[in-house]
Amino acid sequence: MRRILFLFLFIALHCFSFAQTPIYELRDLEEGSFIPADLNSSRTAVFISMQPKNGSFYSEADWKDFSTQVHNYLYKMGIDVIIYINSNDFSSGNSTRNFYQTTLSTRKIKNLIFVTESKDGIEILCTPYNGKPSLISNNQKAYKRSSAGLHRVMIDFGREIKRTENPMQNFLIPDKPTFLDALSIVEKSNLKNYPGQIRRNKMAVEKFSKVAIPENASPELTSRISRFNQQVENKNQELEQLLKNFPHQIEFVDYMSDEDLLRRRFQFVLRNLYSSGESIRSMLKYEPSSSDAGYVSVIPIMPDNTSIKTFPKNALLHKFYIRQNIAKNVYVGEWDADESWQKALTNFIGNMTQFFNKGN
Repeated sequence: MRRILFLFLFIALHCFSFAQTPIYELRDLEEGSFIPADLNSSRTAVFISMQPKNGSFYSEADWKDFSTQVHNYLYKMGIDVIIYINSNDFSSGNSTRNFYQTTLSTRKIKNLIFVTESKDGIEILCTPYNGKPSLISNNQKAYKRSSAGLHRVMIDFGREIKRTENPMQNFLIPDKPTFLDALSIVEKSNLKNYPGQIRRNKMAVEKFSKVAIPENASPELTSRISRFNQQVENKNQELEQLLKNFPHQIEFVDYMSDEDLLRRRFQFVLRNLYSSGESIRSMLKYEPSSSDAGYVSVIPIMPDNTSIKTFPKNALLHKFYIRQNIAKNVYVGEWDADESWQKALTNFIGNMTQFFNKGN
């Protein structure tokens, strides 16, 4: 086997361009023909990552249709896939990562398969699940192959599984992929206004997250993570700059639990989601829409006017919201999602300012 640097699903710079944080932490892995001994006798989760479509806006590809193609192969291999996860949804925010990590543990997932589409083709990686938010530990063994198309990758994977002669004990495998269509990070209510209490109470503003350098990281991995973290630091400086004239008390914080927020006397925290507009609306418990026309964002024109911008349902967008960590409600205000986090933040703060200026 040879040691490789594996960057989960996308290289770091790609993640920085399209998401709040990397889809997973970077890791050194041992690449080879390693197949987990219990792959055909335990539960597996599959993460799907696809190239965004580049048109008027970056849009999410049809990952569910692609999952069905993947499942047709894995079903024949005797792999019991309990759930297919869209990498954009998983990485859309710290709250969604925590939700999925809990789901993996609750459903007794033992192994993970990552299927990644890039401009060069398809890559598959299979490795055990470590039961932690990091998903995979540093220096962990993994099977990895890539090819120009899905069929070749899956044929090679299936042949490698056959060679292991591991026990085949998965017999009640669903013949269609399973998804979490009702994913929501809202424990209580979705409120279409803004919390007036933030005019009297300091609000936490969650910063973009850096990546921890694992123990025993290779020099190459250490260097890559350090460069990535510098980009995140630059991004957080821009966040502070955009909010420097916010008229109420705020404090920039790293992601922390509800208990730690309360210990620091924060009732409210400003957070950001990044995924398709359709997924974000599901996560924040917006009413479903039967229209295919897309979603209309309300864009504030200060001091008291607005314009609108329409995005397709599958457009990859950012949306800010305020979470009240005592009552577990979220204040989403206007639907003001936008294609960059800077625009989305400006929209949210502008719409909230206009709301308060009207005497609310």
